[in-house]
Amino acid sequence: MSFQDEITKPNIDLVVLAELDIGQEQEFFVNYTAGVWYVNFDVAYPLIDSTLLNGVTSQDITNVGSVISDGVRLASVSSIAICFTTDSSFYYTNADNELYVHLPSGFSPEDHEVVIGVSWGFRKGGQTSIYNDVLYEYS
Repeated sequence: MSFQDEITKPNIDLVVLAELDIGQEQEFFVNYTAGVWYVNFDVAYPLIDSTLLNGVTSQDITNVGSVISDGVRLASVSSIAICFTTDSSFYYTNADNELYVHLPSGFSPEDHEVVIGVSWGFRKGGQTSIYNDVLYEYS
């Protein structure tokens, strides 16, 4: 069922949805291209020798709602190409579970605090559903 279907229900059948954007510091990034860094939350790096990824573990992240670097919120952009050309931006792809960041002046995340806002959805009423790639668990 889509969100559009849900909002057309009669009032007695409506549900409550809440989405939380919970900050989590992210320390591991891989350089993708000049000024752009990325992380694959499933630790899928086919071009990197696995011995270089010792200690890197997968993370239970299915959606990123925000990214903050040194206290400054980065702009969410709609494609990797836009992220490449836009300072202070990020792009998250749900399909590949990857986050790309372009910090101000192309700085490395290694030298800056990067906090990602992991989005979690909660639903009261009905059943567990997915809207816009966010899982809303029924409670």
